[in-house]
Amino acid sequence: MKKLVLTGISCFAFVIVLAQAGNRFPVTAESTWRVDSVDALWRIIENTKYYIRDDTFINTRNYFKIYKSGVAFYDLPFYYNNIYVGAIREEDNKVYYIKKSRRTESWLYDFNLEVGDTIKSDIAQGNTIKLIDTLPGGRKILYYDLGHYTEAFLIEGIGTNGGLLSGGTGYIPLHSGECSTFLICYAENGELVYQCPPHFESNCDIVNPDHQYTIQSSAKWLINKEIDSDTLIDYARYQYYILGDTVINSIPYYKFYKKGKELIQIDPGIYSCKIDENKYMGAIRDQDNKFYFVKEGSPDEDLLYDFTLQKGEINTAKIYKNEMVYDVGTMIDNRRIIYFGDDYWSKKIVAGIGSVKDFLDEKEMSTHLQCYSENNVPIYHYSGTYDCGLTLSDVTFPVCNTIQVLPNYIEETTDKKLRIKLCYPVPAENGTIPEFAGYNVSKNGYQYKIDLYYNDANQIMPGQQILMNLVEDTIPIGILEQGYYEIECSVHAIYDEKPYDTTFNIIQFDFGYHIWVNPNYVITRTDNLNIKIYPVPVKNRLYIELIRPDPKIMSVEIYNVLGTRVVSMKTENMNSVEIDVTNLNRGVYILRLNELSTFSTHKIIVE
Repeated sequence: MKKLVLTGISCFAFVIVLAQAGNRFPVTAESTWRVDSVDALWRIIENTKYYIRDDTFINTRNYFKIYKSGVAFYDLPFYYNNIYVGAIREEDNKVYYIKKSRRTESWLYDFNLEVGDTIKSDIAQGNTIKLIDTLPGGRKILYYDLGHYTEAFLIEGIGTNGGLLSGGTGYIPLHSGECSTFLICYAENGELVYQCPPHFESNCDIVNPDHQYTIQSSAKWLINKEIDSDTLIDYARYQYYILGDTVINSIPYYKFYKKGKELIQIDPGIYSCKIDENKYMGAIRDQDNKFYFVKEGSPDEDLLYDFTLQKGEINTAKIYKNEMVYDVGTMIDNRRIIYFGDDYWSKKIVAGIGSVKDFLDEKEMSTHLQCYSENNVPIYHYSGTYDCGLTLSDVTFPVCNTIQVLPNYIEETTDKKLRIKLCYPVPAENGTIPEFAGYNVSKNGYQYKIDLYYNDANQIMPGQQILMNLVEDTIPIGILEQGYYEIECSVHAIYDEKPYDTTFNIIQFDFGYHIWVNPNYVITRTDNLNIKIYPVPVKNRLYIELIRPDPKIMSVEIYNVLGTRVVSMKTENMNSVEIDVTNLNRGVYILRLNELSTFSTHKIIVE
């Protein structure tokens, strides 16, 4: 999985200022800041907490003394406590700082600036304030950089989005040996005041570096499994959880359960859904930062996870057994991340959580841990997903209600078909699979309207348990030229040979979908279009160049293979575009280029 860094600055000490008359949001004696540092691979290498401890007089002025504590993760963790870094004061909504071992102060911030003003204080000096917004509670947030890949701002009474001693920014290309830091959160009197989105910190404390992450009775692991190919569809959405405790061989354990839904193949092209509820999987316990598991029906205990492993050691626990530890990192809340592969995404475990794939089986590489929570509070999220709940009646699958053009990667003169995958809900008890009755297709330029009709003998009552039956059907649409198409699809249930228009017995959905005829366009015909797109494959940044002066690039969009738009950018009549793709997962994507209302599509591969 690619790593996303939200804000970054140079690595400096972090300080703040003493309250003085005239400050709108003065710092208090209980103020704390959380700052994290990242290296050139965007791994977190240091967690730091800055805080006030006493005050002092310097040159007849009163200052707050600023200290820091934290942990640095290099070859071996290095812990530090109560390190004095400097002194600060506030006056008229401005911040002044005296660095440790010096007597001369510098002017850090002026929070009185307005839109159009030039910054004259030390931090971000020479930049112009471009936008001012107001945070909940009234603090001003003053933006001075709003580029495509950067977003730098001042936060009244706090500092910048990157800290207090340097300007913040949204993206910094780092080189080997360099590091950047970013502000996680700011708190007063133990209450969270500001949190750098989208972090999920409950407070600004650094977790005790020797902390052991024990199994919590409220722990829940939400798992997604996704395989979709021409010959195999294997989807599941399930949750592991703790429910009660037990004693095995005089040792206390937690009972470990599973619930969820899974698509199962019945016949070629027809799949049905199975439900697991409160399925007992075994018993689990923890000791000394290790997890032990007794599988259902087995008398023996396995060492499931060892979270104490160091770089270069060979793993003896069951999950990723005999794998060598490639590297060790940390999450924002200080949980250790142990990497068993050099790609930093496919094989890794997180302290107190487990594998980022399936908790009990690391071989299921098509699965991912979508969310881990304790007391219904999310601790870990997969990529940009936030959903931690699992309500079986609401579970659907990504393969449901999707449209695919057949065959793929062909010439424009070939007849096309649409393969429609429809998940039809039926009662869990005595449900029958709807029968395909027919379809109607109407075409208007690049837009299609498709109506599908199914004979349905099911009647679903409110509150009834529902299964999803996946049915595949193909609809011929003829010869299509290269282009961008939209489909509006409606699915109708027919009951007793008439449309049965009730909430629980009819499916009607309308959505747009993208048909990419010959999506490998960039490889076969780029030279003819005088468009240069590189590198292929791409890891970090994608470049698009027009060899000719006209027309200009108006906008760029990137879609995943399901037709979901993942990048959208307006480019204002440019001849070249640079796109950051570090937040995209590995895979094939479609690039849609708008050149003065002339559209072209291109395949790109993200590594």
